[in-house]
Amino acid sequence: MDVEDYEEEDEFVDERGKYKLSQTLDYGSIQYSRSLDYEITLGGHIFRPGSVSKAEMEKRIQENPKSDFCWRWSKDLFEFGLENKFVVVKESKNGKRIYTKTYANATIKKRDSSYYIDIIQRTKKVTTLEFIENEYSNDNSRKEIESIFGRRAFEYSKPTSLIKKIFSIATDRDSIVLDSFSGSGSSAHALLALNKEDGGNRKFILVEQEDYANTVTAERVRRVIKGTGASKNENLKNGLGGTFSYFELGDPIEMESLLKGNNLPTYTEFARYIFYTATGYEFEQDKINPETGFIGETKNYEVYMFYKPDIEWLKRNALTLDTIEKMPKYKGKKRLVFAPAKYVDDTTCDHNHLDFCQLPYEIYRIQQ
Repeated sequence: MDVEDYEEEDEFVDERGKYKLSQTLDYGSIQYSRSLDYEITLGGHIFRPGSVSKAEMEKRIQENPKSDFCWRWSKDLFEFGLENKFVVVKESKNGKRIYTKTYANATIKKRDSSYYIDIIQRTKKVTTLEFIENEYSNDNSRKEIESIFGRRAFEYSKPTSLIKKIFSIATDRDSIVLDSFSGSGSSAHALLALNKEDGGNRKFILVEQEDYANTVTAERVRRVIKGTGASKNENLKNGLGGTFSYFELGDPIEMESLLKGNNLPTYTEFARYIFYTATGYEFEQDKINPETGFIGETKNYEVYMFYKPDIEWLKRNALTLDTIEKMPKYKGKKRLVFAPAKYVDDTTCDHNHLDFCQLPYEIYRIQQ
């Protein structure tokens, strides 16, 4: 969008910038939703989508058409927008209509169950001519790599200035960026730099299958986060801040192979698979204890797994009362217990605050 399109001003101009009134709150060419078809009373006037009568609106709600007039905003969003003066009533040839303000530097966003005003910075339309500037040259990328590693650790990397420019156009402050061919890690470097610059909370996911994934890609991210010390660039010298986790893919754990007893994973490999599949949380290998069966915990659960990579052991072993009594003392969290089978009833499980999940046949994903 061009900033020249925003011509109107109100009392929020210093913070939100100028605004334009180009959108009515009701649209007739969008997918219809009953939840977006409701009455609004402003200044003693009742508004309905499409300026229809009450009877027409009730008929429309009853028929529930695929497309028809309805509001663009939910009731909660409208109330927030009205309270924060994003709403204007204008007189038109067809009577009064509700318009929403589109500010140059502010927009409404939702976090969890509540709305907030996000201050942004709209700019003029970008043209390719902007990218011929010297700051976006590959020569700068080479110098950048050398300043981080003290050597030419990667050929043909992209300059972070270029990637950061693209991110500033294409992302907002809470975006998640996926780079499937991450190379030297320029995208993560650029994103961290942009976060530091505008206070954003963008996140990145890097994927790299070459043998330099840890020694170059991840190592670059580590260094720009912590700082390189010797760099002439202050941001590189002091570090950009942030965190990230590094993972390597292991051999696939296939349920068909488990059922046949082929290629059984080690205790740690299976614990990692079970813990993440069941909880969706990151696995911390140093916390597992095969003796007690403990493989990790979340804010709501403790997770246990009784397993050995031996098909005969799996056939002979099960969760028993003796196994339960040897588990660590109950700490107030529900306990998820994975085992080949169980020889205790559900009442005993409930009494000991645990949910049993059978291995290797059933993997449960617990909704947090």
